[in-house]
Amino acid sequence: MVRGESRRLGAKFIQALDRTLLNISENPEGFHPIRNPIRQALSKRFPYAILFKEEPDSIVVIAVFHQSRDPETWKSRG
Repeated sequence: MVRGESRRLGAKFIQALDRTLLNISENPEGFHPIRNPIRQALSKRFPYAILFKEEPDSIVVIAVFHQSRDPETWKSRG
């Protein structure tokens, strides 16, 4: 991969995560609960998951991780 391509890919990755976070903020209950109160949102373009929970006045992101990783690793963060 050429250096400029990797920069563009990095920017696209950040944009994809930003879109997913925006979707979470607009409709947190629209995402699959994996263990109450933790929900999971999947990035559409990249194989990453965002795990989050709702608080009374905010949404707390617990983890952003590649889907090939062991899904149990996030439990020590929640």
